[in-house]
Amino acid sequence: VALRVGVLRYLLSLVLVLASATAFAAPPAQERIVQAKDVGPTQVEIGQYAAGFKLQTWKNEAKAAGVSFESYVKNQLTAKFDGKPIPAIIDPNGKVRMLDGHHKLTALRTIEREMGIKVPVRIQVVHDYKGQSFKAYARHLVGTLGKGYFGSKPPASAVARVKTLPATFDKLGDNPLRSVLGVVFTKSGLEGSWFADYIQFHLGEKLMADGLANDLKRQGLVGRDGKLGSNAAADAKVIKAVTQRVFSDPK
Repeated sequence: VALRVGVLRYLLSLVLVLASATAFAAPPAQERIVQAKDVGPTQVEIGQYAAGFKLQTWKNEAKAAGVSFESYVKNQLTAKFDGKPIPAIIDPNGKVRMLDGHHKLTALRTIEREMGIKVPVRIQVVHDYKGQSFKAYARHLVGTLGKGYFGSKPPASAVARVKTLPATFDKLGDNPLRSVLGVVFTKSGLEGSWFADYIQFHLGEKLMADGLANDLKRQGLVGRDGKLGSNAAADAKVIKAVTQRVFSDPK
């Protein structure tokens, strides 16, 4: 499959802008181990279905390997989260907030809650804001690091935006289109580092503005409010509609 030219250009522009902000910040190489239950987000939403999809993917991997899911969690999954560190920051109150991996961490929290197995997570602290004012923290996080996702209609100021961040992952809202895009790209084999820095949220907004919203409405795939339902990522018609907007030769 091939990405549509407009989608590819948009993704490349996002990657370049976000990468330049991160490079400018020159993060220190400080690593530490944390528990999923102790960290907070730097976005206001996730694709809740996508988090469940990630959990099911791990269960499928365990089955394919011929091991119990408990064994998979204690061995393979533990090794994964102790490998390449996930970027994070420390807010003025000393709380670790993740800059990436929100869906993986949400799935991991489900495992910890339901199975009682704690999986250590290796992080890289990009910036430590302890002792700084909230205003300085917000302006640097948003303006210098270029981090955070605050919804499709975010507040104007950096301070107001960062104030909307939930304290815990349990308070994250649901963005069904993010889940749909996660399924579309996973099935196409396109995932990983391409989609760091909240890129799928921004791409979803662009697709809706460029005609996807009309496609979905015309096919009766959204509610009266024009929004997708929470299980939209399980609807083959929704997946097809989004796939056709993303790829020039959808399968």
